[in-house]
Amino acid sequence: MIHQQDFFQGADGRRLFMQSWYPEQSPQALVLLVHGLAEHSSRYEHVAKYLTTNRVAIATFDLRGHGQSDGERIYVNSFDEYLQDLDIFFKQVKTRSAGLPLFIYGHSMGATISTLYVIDYNPECKGLVLSGVTVKFGQDVSPALIKIGAILGKYAPRMKTTKLDENSISRDPQIVKQYNADPLNYRGKIPARTGWELLQAMRRIEHQMSAITQPILIMHGSADKLSNPESSQELYEGVRSADKTLKIYDGFYHEIHNDPEQKQVLEDITNWILARL
Repeated sequence: MIHQQDFFQGADGRRLFMQSWYPEQSPQALVLLVHGLAEHSSRYEHVAKYLTTNRVAIATFDLRGHGQSDGERIYVNSFDEYLQDLDIFFKQVKTRSAGLPLFIYGHSMGATISTLYVIDYNPECKGLVLSGVTVKFGQDVSPALIKIGAILGKYAPRMKTTKLDENSISRDPQIVKQYNADPLNYRGKIPARTGWELLQAMRRIEHQMSAITQPILIMHGSADKLSNPESSQELYEGVRSADKTLKIYDGFYHEIHNDPEQKQVLEDITNWILARL
């Protein structure tokens, strides 16, 4: 596996960290991965190892305000900032991929970003893979907090609201331990504006999901408390893709690629991609 890393300029000149993993042999496809809220792209190295074993390359970057990228920690004034950064990265990857079939793979908020990006930008890609997509908040986020967050997002955008429960990411205690010990993960409370922008993005997807026609694989853990599994069912029913697949993993938590049975998930992703080459 060949690992490369560098930086690129985001939509407003923000310096964003990017990296890629390529198989030793010529790749037969390339996956552009978008990570979730409060984490970073290097947490997906094991995903890259599995994909490259099957001659699928992976390119990814740290969202603004995340990991090794510049920006106020996990703060955005507008969700469109994420979309604009992704568009710049997508075009760069597309140019460098030399005609390789290109897939977009997003997890959690990264799945929300990827979904809205496909709706707004309609990029030329072979398919969309979504894990734990957030179109509805999970049970850890109360309706009262959502209402208050809407007000704070407008009038007190940097006020800290709620913290992600690390125990909800995986059923593997070692994964949770590593998550908490990783200095590149953000472990503070989420700024009100970021939460509000995420909510607005979710609403946009709810109203415009029928614009999606690309082949799509939607995956979710049935015991996900951070992102409501009904999100995936709703999205599956709402997209107009002729080629669409929904997989609900019984008992899995939010990070299905980090649960004890992660190999099953990675195998499903790989097989779905290879079947569309």
